Amino acid sequence: MKERLDSMLSQYETGKITRRDLIASLALLVASSARAADSDSLYRASELNHVTIRVRDLKRSKKFYQHLLGLSVMKENAELCYLRSDKGFLCLWQTDKTTTPGFDHFCFGIPEFNRATEMAKLASREFILRHDADDPKTVYVLDPDKITVQLEPAGFAG
Repeated sequence: MKERLDSMLSQYETGKITRRDLIASLALLVASSARAADSDSLYRASELNHVTIRVRDLKRSKKFYQHLLGLSVMKENAELCYLRSDKGFLCLWQTDKTTTPGFDHFCFGIPEFNRATEMAKLASREFILRHDADDPKTVYVLDPDKITVQLEPAGFAG
């Protein structure tokens, strides 16, 4: 990086590039070094895909979120309702009488994410995974506070 910086300054001082070009080049250099610093991350999320909440009364909650936020129905059945926003969705999930309503999980979309391959990778790196008997293919990772994070291919639509 030092060599690139020296080269850019030399080009500026000798009039080979303008001040504007120097500033643009410096911005690109800083951005690329920030990406390099993130290179130890497993994935690069491109979207907050959806949030899922447990609700006591699905019809009432659906009406509330449609009225408050203007969300349209993507799909629904007796147990859940997906409400679309421009770049994601809200999933309302009907609880039973023993489950407390509230936050269940949020999901990030990751380009070219392959569930089977990535689940094995996460397990081998000692991440704590949540396993749902009725949904064994979905990748859920628990954060240090046991908050559930779902990982899906970018553009996942439920």
